[in-house]
Amino acid sequence: MKRILFVLVVFAVLLLTACATKPISLVDAKPVPADRLLAFSTPSVAGSGELTVVRDVGLTGGGCYLGVFVNHELAVEIDRGERATLYLPAGRFVVSAKSVGRALCGLKAADRAERAVQVLVERNDRLTYRLGMDPNGTINLSPL
Repeated sequence: MKRILFVLVVFAVLLLTACATKPISLVDAKPVPADRLLAFSTPSVAGSGELTVVRDVGLTGGGCYLGVFVNHELAVEIDRGERATLYLPAGRFVVSAKSVGRALCGLKAADRAERAVQVLVERNDRLTYRLGMDPNGTINLSPL
């Protein structure tokens, strides 16, 4: 009986560990295809800053794109292991992320997992943010 309980506990720990997303290097991340880059894909003014978002790899949230929004405008739909560079003029922006798409990905319940950060972009800045999810499906958006 103790052996079965031990095996079940080990299995549960391994299952939870396997579900968390893991960082991927900027070099290893694939660029988002052009059809999913929806806004801020080219510099609008001289001296625009670059905001690169790299999405983790892993099983959690794997069936859905994460939408990255800039001031509530959908800028890019990003899949696991992808990166996108957005060009923003100098200023303050609210950058947020939530699950987007059809079926279960587009449910209003996905809005509960939305996360937002304030980003200050200065002329010619090069900022990089990591986009991941914990085993509970909570989105994490943080500077790298």
